[in-house]
Amino acid sequence: LTRNESNRLALCNPDIIQALIPLLNSQDPAIQIDATATLVNLSMENQNKVKIVREGAVPSLVKVLKHGVPEGRHHAAGVTFNLSLAEENRHLLGVLDTIPPLIDLLRSGPPGAQQDASLALYHLSFLRMNANKLVKLRAVPILLNLAKSQERPKVAYRALHILHNVASIPEGQASLLQLDAVTKLVKVLAPQRWDEGAQIQEQAASVLLVLSKGNLRFKFMAIQAGAQEFLNALARNGTPRGRAKAVALLAVMKESSSEIEDPESYSIISRQYMRQNLGRSDEQPNSSAF
Repeated sequence: LTRNESNRLALCNPDIIQALIPLLNSQDPAIQIDATATLVNLSMENQNKVKIVREGAVPSLVKVLKHGVPEGRHHAAGVTFNLSLAEENRHLLGVLDTIPPLIDLLRSGPPGAQQDASLALYHLSFLRMNANKLVKLRAVPILLNLAKSQERPKVAYRALHILHNVASIPEGQASLLQLDAVTKLVKVLAPQRWDEGAQIQEQAASVLLVLSKGNLRFKFMAIQAGAQEFLNALARNGTPRGRAKAVALLAVMKESSSEIEDPESYSIISRQYMRQNLGRSDEQPNSSAF
């Protein structure tokens, strides 16, 4: 019934949602799978996304994300992705701890669940509070490793989108710099790394451009990583968006070296920032556009 749009709108009412919630955590795998699949379909409609959250379905979804059967976890990630598309849901989804099990699925789940988890985390991370949670939960090194994955280019592409949002907040930028993200992202720019690399390269350039803003050490780190060669190639052969990002990064690297300080000085500042600021949270939305 819920495969039909008009049915999805008609069936998403408080009684139906309340009836589904206990079924999400059923010990019978078939019941759990059917209940989560039903919520996937119901949550596809924009009008239903906020209703499902307001009726209290998220805590039971989190239990499925953490402890459900594999197919149930996959469906629960799909529901969370659908719900995260509604901007007004993102704060509560973060507060109710959807992020830790999504990170776990992104790191080690099956391909379909990984994709839905990455899409959910991407939309959740537009809210600064949630981007900061990703830093605190040590998701940044996981995302960096996934961004380099040649075996899973779709996952790499999604991870780079999440990193863009994370890099847009001070806590995220500090974490990325501590992890030598400039060097790692420059390697992603290498054209020979990818069979279908144009979009991945442009997204890596996009993250690098965010990291360069307000960062006195970026030019030094990018030059040390050999970025100029790859950026010149991207400026010639990349997608229109990739070429624009490469040109902007090359302009940053050509700026006067008078602003370059001793490399160790930024490392010290960054470590001090991490100690002082990672405990803080700002719930203002991240307005970075793609």
